Amino acid sequence: MARFIVQSGENAGQSFEVLGETQIIGRSINSDIQVRGQGVSRSHATVMRLGPDRYVIRDNESTYGTKVDGRKVDEAPLTDGCEVVMGAVVLRFVLEAGATERIPLADMPGGPDDDDEGVGDYTVMLSLDAHDRTEQNLADLQKQLDIALQVSALLSSAGSLDELFDQILEQAMTVIDARAAGVILWDPDKDELALAASRDKHNSGEPMQFSKSIVRQVIDTGASLLMKDASAGSDMETSQSIMALGIRSALCVPLQHGDGILGALIVDAPGEAAFAAGDLRLMKILGNIAGTAIATSRLQDEKVKSERLAAIGTSMAGLAHDIKNIMAGIKGGAYMVDQAIGNKDVAMLELGWDLVKHSQENINQLVLNMLDYSKERKPQYEDVDLARTLGNVRDLMEARGKDKSTTVKLEIQPGAERVEAEGISIHRCVMNLASNALDALPDDRPGTIVIRSRVVDLDGIEAVGLDVEDDGTGIPEDILPKLFDAFSSTKGAKGTGLGLAVSKKIAKEHGGDIGVRSQVDIGTTFTIRIPKKRPAA
Repeated sequence: MARFIVQSGENAGQSFEVLGETQIIGRSINSDIQVRGQGVSRSHATVMRLGPDRYVIRDNESTYGTKVDGRKVDEAPLTDGCEVVMGAVVLRFVLEAGATERIPLADMPGGPDDDDEGVGDYTVMLSLDAHDRTEQNLADLQKQLDIALQVSALLSSAGSLDELFDQILEQAMTVIDARAAGVILWDPDKDELALAASRDKHNSGEPMQFSKSIVRQVIDTGASLLMKDASAGSDMETSQSIMALGIRSALCVPLQHGDGILGALIVDAPGEAAFAAGDLRLMKILGNIAGTAIATSRLQDEKVKSERLAAIGTSMAGLAHDIKNIMAGIKGGAYMVDQAIGNKDVAMLELGWDLVKHSQENINQLVLNMLDYSKERKPQYEDVDLARTLGNVRDLMEARGKDKSTTVKLEIQPGAERVEAEGISIHRCVMNLASNALDALPDDRPGTIVIRSRVVDLDGIEAVGLDVEDDGTGIPEDILPKLFDAFSSTKGAKGTGLGLAVSKKIAKEHGGDIGVRSQVDIGTTFTIRIPKKRPAA
């Protein structure tokens, strides 16, 4: 009878009998021998029985390969007591019938492969075994748990990744007697390592000089690493480079999320055997927290980028639509002018030229709205005479509504004659609302627009309310919630979809707001509320 005894991994200590002619070893639940740990593929290798006490193992093109007694193989015979390494999981192959005892895992000098860079005397550790749990002091376990809870709480806070990294390193240095600690991020596309954050024992503020050999070993294998003595490495060149940094002991764990390696968390010390299994256990907890935070942050960044691109796409589509409509007006007006000149028709000439001028005003308004909407700015405050500013809007609307016999009224109530604001912005804001009101008036009857200034309350602050009221067609209830969104127009080819969005932005910049009341076939009232006095400097 043959069996595999798992020496390290998440199911360390388990024993699996080799039954039948072929069996699959891997992390998949469908595997005949299921082993779990970093670097183990779903169907990692196949064990084949060739005869009595004759077995071979074949690698199934796994990610990290299969090693037998330290040698990477595609296919190799299995002998009694040989060691099989899959990623970071070590198994012992036993031919003795009924073998169930656990064989201790010896330290592996050098590296997991002769071709890899050696990092000294180390032990790959991925889970806690019973021996470690018994030796670990309960007080230390409680302290590690407290730290894990403290750092985990930061995941739900609004803090940045830098703040989380600093907290992780601070907690690591508090419990672990290390010289320095660092968070290293890995860019798989460029295959580059970058120090994201670091801290040293003396809080010098100097960036950590970390060993790339150690970090790459952890990233390549996905296995945590506990280095006891760098001077014991078999690769002298690599060992000397580590010694040049003054490293004798090191702990390094992968920053992992799902199956992806995002980087590594590392601490080092100048003394031999400075770290214990309990230190590695805490590092793994902190590494898992950091990996989750990095993955979450990157997902959020991708979401923001996607939303930004979607907004740009919407903006460009809206602009293209508006410009197309305006250009159609210019083209139509130009055609009428050409025909009128050829026919010497003065009436047609006036109509065509009016259409060209109106289209010119529309494109000018579109450009101004785009500029207002795209820029973050603060109002340039002045003392605004509302009777003069709103009166100017009234006169413009009367001229534009003359053909429709529109009546435009101006009401300035006592106490609402003046306001501290940016005059040109208030003019633009009310002008946008009044233009909308004029467009909303029906063509089959005369309409009325009222522009009003009155004293109102704004969250306990004395404010001015600027009303633009019409008796037009009204706004359907289902459109009201998205009325102030950019490029959301109810006027078809007549509107740019930016007027109300700009008016809302201007009101917000002044510390105010804008609201609307409307009933279909009865009319609509927009109200801008802004404080009478500018905010304190």
